[in-house]
Amino acid sequence: MLICTVSTAYSGFRQNDYKYPVNISIDSNLSKSQNSRADIAHSIISVLAKASDDYNLNENILSRIGMSYLIFFTSLANHEVTGHGMRALELGSKEIIFSFNIFGGTTFYSPILPFSLYKSSIVSLGGNEANYLLSQKIADNTFLMNDFTIDPITSAAYMFSYGNQLFYAYVLSEQLAGHDLKAHAEYMQLMYGIGSLTTAKIRAKSFIDILDPILLTSVYSLLFGQNVKVPSINLSESITVVPTIRTVLTPYNTIEYKVGGYIKTYDKLMRLSISYGKQSKTIKTNFKNYPELYQIYNYIKDEKYVNSGLLSSVTKNEKVKKHNCYGLELKLFNLLSLNNINIGAVASLWHQPLIDTPDPFRAKAKTGFLFSVDASYQLNETLIITALGLYKTEGYVTGEFYKANNRFALSIRTYL
Repeated sequence: MLICTVSTAYSGFRQNDYKYPVNISIDSNLSKSQNSRADIAHSIISVLAKASDDYNLNENILSRIGMSYLIFFTSLANHEVTGHGMRALELGSKEIIFSFNIFGGTTFYSPILPFSLYKSSIVSLGGNEANYLLSQKIADNTFLMNDFTIDPITSAAYMFSYGNQLFYAYVLSEQLAGHDLKAHAEYMQLMYGIGSLTTAKIRAKSFIDILDPILLTSVYSLLFGQNVKVPSINLSESITVVPTIRTVLTPYNTIEYKVGGYIKTYDKLMRLSISYGKQSKTIKTNFKNYPELYQIYNYIKDEKYVNSGLLSSVTKNEKVKKHNCYGLELKLFNLLSLNNINIGAVASLWHQPLIDTPDPFRAKAKTGFLFSVDASYQLNETLIITALGLYKTEGYVTGEFYKANNRFALSIRTYL
Protein backbone atom coordinates (compact mmCIF):
# COMPACT_ATOMS: atom_id res chain seq x y z
CA MET A 1 0.00 0.00 0.00
CA LEU A 2 1.37 3.45 -0.96
CA ILE A 3 1.63 5.90 1.92
CA CYS A 4 2.09 9.52 0.86
CA THR A 5 2.23 12.20 3.53
CA VAL A 6 3.94 15.54 4.01
CA SER A 7 5.64 16.33 7.28
CA THR A 8 7.40 19.31 8.83
CA ALA A 9 8.12 20.13 12.44
CA TYR A 10 10.21 22.02 14.93
CA SER A 11 13.18 19.82 15.77
CA GLY A 12 13.99 18.89 19.32
CA PHE A 13 17.61 18.15 18.42
CA ARG A 14 19.78 18.54 21.48
CA GLN A 15 23.02 20.46 21.06
CA ASN A 16 25.10 17.27 21.31
CA ASP A 17 23.05 15.58 18.57
CA TYR A 18 23.49 18.25 15.91
CA LYS A 19 26.62 17.90 13.79
CA TYR A 20 28.57 20.83 12.38
CA PRO A 21 31.07 19.66 9.72
CA VAL A 22 34.60 20.99 9.39
CA ASN A 23 36.14 19.71 6.18
CA ILE A 24 39.59 20.55 4.80
CA SER A 25 40.35 19.22 1.33
CA ILE A 26 43.13 19.35 -1.23
CA ASP A 27 42.95 18.19 -4.80
CA SER A 28 44.97 17.90 -7.98
CA ASN A 29 43.64 21.29 -9.15
CA LEU A 30 44.26 22.93 -5.77
CA SER A 31 45.46 26.34 -6.98
CA LYS A 32 42.22 26.78 -8.98
CA SER A 33 39.81 24.49 -7.12
CA GLN A 34 36.30 25.74 -6.38
CA ASN A 35 35.52 22.64 -4.32
CA SER A 36 38.42 23.07 -1.87
CA ARG A 37 37.59 26.72 -1.24
CA ALA A 38 33.87 26.05 -0.89
CA ASP A 39 34.81 23.47 1.78
CA ILE A 40 36.67 26.22 3.66
CA ALA A 41 33.62 28.50 3.51
CA HIS A 42 31.38 25.66 4.73
CA SER A 43 33.77 24.96 7.62
CA ILE A 44 33.76 28.63 8.69
CA ILE A 45 29.96 28.58 8.65
CA SER A 46 29.98 25.46 10.85
CA VAL A 47 32.31 27.08 13.40
CA LEU A 48 30.07 30.16 13.61
CA ALA A 49 26.90 28.03 13.85
CA LYS A 50 28.44 25.88 16.59
CA ALA A 51 29.53 28.96 18.59
CA SER A 52 26.05 30.45 18.25
CA ASP A 53 24.56 27.20 19.54
CA ASP A 54 27.04 26.80 22.42
CA TYR A 55 26.50 30.33 23.71
CA ASN A 56 22.72 30.35 23.18
CA LEU A 57 22.97 33.19 20.65
CA ASN A 58 20.22 31.67 18.53
CA GLU A 59 17.66 32.69 21.13
CA ASN A 60 18.31 36.42 20.68
CA ILE A 61 17.31 38.11 17.43
CA LEU A 62 20.08 40.74 17.69
CA SER A 63 22.67 38.01 18.13
CA ARG A 64 21.27 36.18 15.11
CA ILE A 65 21.51 39.36 13.06
CA GLY A 66 25.14 39.83 14.11
CA MET A 67 26.04 36.23 13.29
CA SER A 68 24.16 36.51 10.01
CA TYR A 69 26.39 39.39 8.98
CA LEU A 70 29.46 37.21 9.52
CA ILE A 71 27.76 34.51 7.47
CA PHE A 72 26.97 37.07 4.75
CA PHE A 73 30.62 38.07 4.55
CA THR A 74 31.70 34.41 4.34
CA SER A 75 29.27 33.93 1.47
CA LEU A 76 30.54 37.13 -0.17
CA ALA A 77 34.15 35.93 0.04
CA ASN A 78 33.09 32.59 -1.42
CA HIS A 79 31.33 34.45 -4.26
CA GLU A 80 34.40 36.52 -5.15
CA VAL A 81 37.32 34.17 -4.39
CA THR A 82 35.87 30.71 -5.01
CA GLY A 83 33.68 31.93 -7.87
CA HIS A 84 35.12 34.74 -9.98
CA GLY A 85 38.70 34.25 -8.84
CA MET A 86 39.01 30.52 -9.40
CA ARG A 87 37.16 30.61 -12.74
CA ALA A 88 39.46 33.41 -13.99
CA LEU A 89 42.56 31.44 -12.98
CA GLU A 90 41.20 28.27 -14.58
CA LEU A 91 40.61 30.03 -17.90
CA GLY A 92 44.02 31.70 -18.09
CA SER A 93 44.16 34.95 -16.09
CA LYS A 94 47.62 35.56 -14.62
CA GLU A 95 46.75 38.02 -11.86
CA ILE A 96 43.74 38.28 -9.53
CA ILE A 97 43.02 41.12 -7.09
CA PHE A 98 40.12 41.11 -4.62
CA SER A 99 38.61 44.22 -3.04
CA PHE A 100 36.09 44.10 -0.17
CA ASN A 101 34.08 46.61 1.81
CA ILE A 102 31.49 46.02 4.54
CA PHE A 103 28.67 45.44 2.05
CA GLY A 104 30.27 44.05 -1.09
CA GLY A 105 33.30 42.95 -3.02
CA THR A 106 34.91 43.11 -6.45
CA THR A 107 37.25 40.81 -8.35
CA PHE A 108 39.78 42.30 -10.76
CA TYR A 109 41.63 39.98 -13.10
CA SER A 110 44.15 40.38 -15.90
CA PRO A 111 42.87 39.77 -19.45
CA ILE A 112 42.29 36.14 -20.42
CA LEU A 113 44.08 35.57 -23.71
CA PRO A 114 43.20 34.54 -26.32
CA PHE A 115 39.98 36.44 -25.58
CA SER A 116 36.70 34.55 -25.84
CA LEU A 117 33.23 35.73 -24.88
CA TYR A 118 32.35 32.35 -23.40
CA LYS A 119 35.29 32.63 -20.96
CA SER A 120 34.11 36.07 -19.83
CA SER A 121 30.63 34.65 -19.36
CA ILE A 122 31.88 31.74 -17.23
CA VAL A 123 33.81 34.16 -15.01
CA SER A 124 30.72 36.40 -14.65
CA LEU A 125 28.62 33.39 -13.65
CA GLY A 126 31.34 32.13 -11.30
CA GLY A 127 30.18 33.99 -8.19
CA ASN A 128 26.61 32.70 -8.31
CA GLU A 129 27.90 29.27 -9.28
CA ALA A 130 30.28 29.10 -6.28
CA ASN A 131 27.51 30.01 -3.86
CA TYR A 132 25.19 27.45 -5.43
CA LEU A 133 27.98 24.89 -4.84
CA LEU A 134 28.19 26.05 -1.21
CA SER A 135 24.42 25.71 -0.78
CA GLN A 136 24.63 22.14 -2.09
CA LYS A 137 27.30 21.26 0.46
CA ILE A 138 25.10 22.73 3.22
CA ALA A 139 22.06 20.76 2.04
CA ASP A 140 24.07 17.54 1.69
CA ASN A 141 25.18 17.70 5.33
CA THR A 142 21.68 18.69 6.52
CA PHE A 143 20.19 15.53 5.06
CA LEU A 144 23.11 13.13 5.55
CA MET A 145 24.09 13.91 9.14
CA ASN A 146 21.27 15.90 10.76
CA ASP A 147 18.09 14.04 9.88
CA PHE A 148 16.74 16.77 7.54
CA THR A 149 17.21 19.41 10.26
CA ILE A 150 18.77 22.85 9.82
CA ASP A 151 19.86 25.35 12.49
CA PRO A 152 19.33 29.16 12.36
CA ILE A 153 22.90 30.19 11.46
CA THR A 154 23.36 27.48 8.84
CA SER A 155 19.96 28.61 7.55
CA ALA A 156 21.37 32.11 7.06
CA ALA A 157 24.25 30.59 5.10
CA TYR A 158 21.85 28.68 2.87
CA MET A 159 19.79 31.81 2.26
CA PHE A 160 22.82 33.90 1.27
CA SER A 161 24.35 31.18 -0.91
CA TYR A 162 21.30 29.66 -2.60
CA GLY A 163 19.65 33.08 -2.82
CA ASN A 164 22.64 34.76 -4.48
CA GLN A 165 21.05 34.61 -7.95
CA LEU A 166 17.73 35.87 -6.58
CA PHE A 167 19.51 38.84 -5.00
CA TYR A 168 21.11 39.81 -8.31
CA ALA A 169 17.88 39.30 -10.23
CA TYR A 170 15.48 41.18 -7.94
CA VAL A 171 17.39 43.38 -5.49
CA LEU A 172 20.73 44.63 -6.81
CA SER A 173 20.46 47.62 -9.15
CA GLU A 174 21.63 47.00 -12.70
CA GLN A 175 23.16 50.48 -12.67
CA LEU A 176 25.88 49.34 -10.27
CA ALA A 177 29.21 48.48 -11.86
CA GLY A 178 30.05 44.80 -11.96
CA HIS A 179 26.48 43.44 -12.02
CA ASP A 180 27.17 39.78 -12.80
CA LEU A 181 23.85 38.87 -14.42
CA LYS A 182 23.80 42.02 -16.54
CA ALA A 183 27.34 41.29 -17.78
CA HIS A 184 26.38 37.67 -18.53
CA ALA A 185 23.32 38.80 -20.52
CA GLU A 186 25.48 41.19 -22.55
CA TYR A 187 27.99 38.47 -23.42
CA MET A 188 25.18 36.14 -24.46
CA GLN A 189 23.67 38.77 -26.77
CA LEU A 190 27.04 39.30 -28.44
CA MET A 191 27.28 35.54 -29.03
CA TYR A 192 23.66 34.64 -29.78
CA GLY A 193 21.92 37.81 -30.96
CA ILE A 194 20.42 40.96 -29.48
CA GLY A 195 17.58 40.21 -27.06
CA SER A 196 18.40 36.51 -26.83
CA LEU A 197 18.99 36.99 -23.09
CA THR A 198 18.13 39.97 -20.90
CA THR A 199 17.99 40.56 -17.17
CA ALA A 200 14.19 40.76 -17.53
CA LYS A 201 14.14 37.21 -18.90
CA ILE A 202 16.37 36.06 -16.05
CA ARG A 203 14.01 37.64 -13.50
CA ALA A 204 10.97 36.04 -15.11
CA LYS A 205 12.42 32.55 -14.83
CA SER A 206 14.36 32.85 -11.55
CA PHE A 207 11.15 33.40 -9.56
CA ILE A 208 10.71 29.65 -9.28
CA ASP A 209 13.80 29.48 -7.04
CA ILE A 210 11.78 31.04 -4.22
CA LEU A 211 9.74 27.81 -4.01
CA ASP A 212 12.73 25.73 -2.90
CA PRO A 213 11.64 23.95 0.34
CA ILE A 214 15.06 24.24 1.96
CA LEU A 215 15.13 28.00 1.32
CA LEU A 216 11.66 28.49 2.81
CA THR A 217 12.59 26.38 5.84
CA SER A 218 15.80 28.39 6.27
CA VAL A 219 13.86 31.66 6.38
CA TYR A 220 11.59 30.26 9.12
CA SER A 221 14.53 28.85 11.10
CA LEU A 222 16.45 32.14 11.07
CA LEU A 223 13.42 34.29 11.91
CA PHE A 224 12.38 32.20 14.92
CA GLY A 225 15.81 31.00 16.08
CA GLN A 226 14.93 27.31 16.03
CA ASN A 227 16.33 24.12 14.57
CA VAL A 228 13.68 23.12 12.01
CA LYS A 229 13.09 20.00 9.94
CA VAL A 230 12.83 20.57 6.20
CA PRO A 231 9.37 19.49 4.90
CA SER A 232 9.46 16.02 3.38
CA ILE A 233 7.18 13.67 1.48
CA ASN A 234 6.86 10.17 2.94
CA LEU A 235 6.17 7.86 0.01
CA SER A 236 6.17 4.85 2.34
CA GLU A 237 7.37 3.91 5.79
CA SER A 238 10.92 3.55 4.44
CA ILE A 239 11.13 6.17 1.63
CA THR A 240 11.32 9.91 2.33
CA VAL A 241 11.75 12.60 -0.33
CA VAL A 242 12.62 16.30 -0.09
CA PRO A 243 12.02 17.99 -3.47
CA THR A 244 14.41 20.68 -4.76
CA ILE A 245 14.15 23.21 -7.59
CA ARG A 246 16.55 25.67 -9.16
CA THR A 247 17.13 27.71 -12.32
CA VAL A 248 20.68 27.52 -13.65
CA LEU A 249 22.24 30.11 -15.95
CA THR A 250 24.69 28.72 -18.50
CA PRO A 251 27.37 30.10 -20.87
CA TYR A 252 25.57 28.53 -23.86
CA ASN A 253 22.57 30.85 -23.43
CA THR A 254 20.12 28.46 -21.86
CA ILE A 255 18.26 28.99 -18.60
CA GLU A 256 17.82 25.46 -17.33
CA TYR A 257 15.23 24.29 -14.84
CA LYS A 258 16.86 21.84 -12.44
CA VAL A 259 14.37 19.76 -10.46
CA GLY A 260 14.91 16.75 -8.26
CA GLY A 261 15.33 15.99 -4.62
CA TYR A 262 16.94 14.08 -1.80
CA ILE A 263 15.70 10.52 -1.39
CA LYS A 264 16.26 8.58 1.81
CA THR A 265 15.45 4.92 2.10
CA TYR A 266 16.40 3.02 5.26
CA ASP A 267 20.06 4.03 5.85
CA LYS A 268 20.74 5.09 2.25
CA LEU A 269 20.66 8.67 0.93
CA MET A 270 20.81 9.89 -2.65
CA ARG A 271 20.42 13.17 -4.53
CA LEU A 272 18.76 13.05 -7.93
CA SER A 273 18.25 15.97 -10.32
CA ILE A 274 17.05 16.44 -13.89
CA SER A 275 17.63 19.66 -15.83
CA TYR A 276 16.13 20.95 -19.04
CA GLY A 277 16.12 24.14 -21.10
CA LYS A 278 15.98 25.40 -24.67
CA GLN A 279 18.73 27.55 -26.11
CA SER A 280 17.81 31.14 -27.02
CA LYS A 281 18.99 32.86 -30.23
CA THR A 282 17.97 35.80 -32.41
CA ILE A 283 19.21 37.06 -35.78
CA LYS A 284 19.57 40.68 -34.59
CA THR A 285 23.16 41.91 -34.83
CA ASN A 286 22.80 45.70 -35.16
CA PHE A 287 24.89 46.38 -32.04
CA LYS A 288 25.29 50.09 -32.92
CA ASN A 289 21.77 50.71 -31.65
CA TYR A 290 22.67 49.38 -28.20
CA PRO A 291 25.44 51.55 -26.65
CA GLU A 292 26.50 49.14 -23.89
CA LEU A 293 26.72 46.20 -26.29
CA TYR A 294 28.41 48.34 -28.93
CA GLN A 295 31.14 49.35 -26.50
CA ILE A 296 32.11 45.69 -26.03
CA TYR A 297 31.58 45.00 -29.73
CA ASN A 298 34.01 47.79 -30.69
CA TYR A 299 36.62 46.32 -28.37
CA ILE A 300 36.51 42.77 -29.76
CA LYS A 301 35.69 43.31 -33.44
CA ASP A 302 39.41 43.78 -34.19
CA GLU A 303 41.08 41.01 -36.20
CA LYS A 304 43.19 39.84 -33.25
CA TYR A 305 39.95 38.75 -31.58
CA VAL A 306 38.76 36.84 -34.64
CA ASN A 307 37.97 33.72 -32.59
CA SER A 308 36.20 35.54 -29.76
CA GLY A 309 32.83 33.94 -30.49
CA LEU A 310 31.29 37.25 -31.58
CA LEU A 311 28.20 36.86 -33.76
CA SER A 312 28.98 38.80 -36.94
CA SER A 313 25.88 38.45 -39.08
CA VAL A 314 22.94 36.17 -39.77
CA THR A 315 21.02 36.08 -43.04
CA LYS A 316 17.24 36.23 -42.90
CA ASN A 317 16.94 32.94 -44.75
CA GLU A 318 19.41 31.10 -42.52
CA LYS A 319 17.96 28.22 -40.55
CA VAL A 320 18.73 28.85 -36.89
CA LYS A 321 19.09 25.76 -34.72
CA LYS A 322 18.11 26.23 -31.06
CA HIS A 323 19.32 23.22 -29.14
CA ASN A 324 17.38 21.40 -26.47
CA CYS A 325 19.67 21.05 -23.45
CA TYR A 326 19.26 18.52 -20.67
CA GLY A 327 21.13 16.87 -17.84
CA LEU A 328 20.82 14.10 -15.29
CA GLU A 329 22.76 13.80 -12.03
CA LEU A 330 22.70 11.08 -9.39
CA LYS A 331 24.74 11.24 -6.19
CA LEU A 332 24.84 8.20 -3.90
CA PHE A 333 26.16 9.22 -0.49
CA ASN A 334 26.51 5.75 0.98
CA LEU A 335 26.43 3.25 -1.86
CA LEU A 336 28.30 0.64 0.16
CA SER A 337 29.38 0.46 3.80
CA LEU A 338 31.89 -2.03 5.19
CA ASN A 339 33.01 -1.68 8.80
CA ASN A 340 34.61 1.79 8.98
CA ILE A 341 34.65 2.32 5.20
CA ASN A 342 31.93 4.07 3.21
CA ILE A 343 31.80 4.20 -0.60
CA GLY A 344 29.93 6.95 -2.46
CA ALA A 345 29.56 7.83 -6.14
CA VAL A 346 28.34 10.56 -8.51
CA ALA A 347 27.24 10.10 -12.11
CA SER A 348 26.21 12.98 -14.42
CA LEU A 349 25.12 13.06 -18.04
CA TRP A 350 24.42 16.18 -20.13
CA HIS A 351 23.65 17.40 -23.63
CA GLN A 352 25.00 20.92 -24.25
CA PRO A 353 25.97 23.13 -27.22
CA LEU A 354 29.71 23.56 -27.74
CA ILE A 355 31.01 27.02 -26.78
CA ASP A 356 34.80 26.69 -27.12
CA THR A 357 34.54 27.43 -30.83
CA PRO A 358 34.94 30.51 -33.07
CA ASP A 359 31.23 30.39 -33.96
CA PRO A 360 29.13 29.25 -30.97
CA PHE A 361 25.94 30.56 -32.64
CA ARG A 362 26.13 27.73 -35.21
CA ALA A 363 27.86 25.15 -32.99
CA LYS A 364 26.55 21.63 -32.60
CA ALA A 365 25.46 20.13 -29.30
CA LYS A 366 27.43 17.34 -27.67
CA THR A 367 26.72 14.78 -24.97
CA GLY A 368 29.14 14.55 -22.06
CA PHE A 369 29.44 12.85 -18.70
CA LEU A 370 31.07 12.94 -15.28
CA PHE A 371 31.77 10.05 -12.93
CA SER A 372 33.38 10.01 -9.51
CA VAL A 373 33.93 7.54 -6.69
CA ASP A 374 34.86 8.42 -3.11
CA ALA A 375 35.93 6.24 -0.21
CA SER A 376 35.73 7.43 3.41
CA TYR A 377 37.48 5.81 6.35
CA GLN A 378 36.62 6.64 9.96
CA LEU A 379 39.97 6.93 11.72
CA ASN A 380 38.41 7.37 15.18
CA GLU A 381 35.32 8.86 16.79
CA THR A 382 36.11 12.37 15.54
CA LEU A 383 38.10 12.12 12.28
CA ILE A 384 37.12 10.87 8.82
CA ILE A 385 39.49 10.77 5.86
CA THR A 386 38.11 10.69 2.31
CA ALA A 387 39.75 10.02 -1.05
CA LEU A 388 37.99 10.92 -4.32
CA GLY A 389 38.69 10.23 -7.97
CA LEU A 390 36.76 11.99 -10.77
CA TYR A 391 36.71 12.10 -14.55
CA LYS A 392 34.65 14.42 -16.73
CA THR A 393 34.43 15.24 -20.40
CA GLU A 394 34.14 18.78 -21.78
CA GLY A 395 31.06 20.59 -20.50
CA TYR A 396 29.75 23.19 -18.07
CA VAL A 397 29.20 21.63 -14.63
CA THR A 398 28.90 23.44 -11.28
CA GLY A 399 32.23 23.46 -9.44
CA GLU A 400 34.22 21.64 -12.13
CA PHE A 401 36.62 22.78 -14.86
CA TYR A 402 34.98 23.34 -18.24
CA LYS A 403 37.61 21.32 -20.13
CA ALA A 404 37.80 17.53 -19.90
CA ASN A 405 39.92 16.58 -16.90
CA ASN A 406 40.72 14.15 -14.10
CA ARG A 407 40.53 15.30 -10.51
CA PHE A 408 41.81 13.58 -7.39
CA ALA A 409 41.06 14.88 -3.92
CA LEU A 410 41.88 14.05 -0.31
CA SER A 411 40.02 15.50 2.67
CA ILE A 412 39.91 15.29 6.45
CA ARG A 413 36.58 15.90 8.14
CA THR A 414 35.42 16.20 11.72
CA TYR A 415 32.14 17.21 13.37
CA LEU A 416 31.90 19.83 16.11
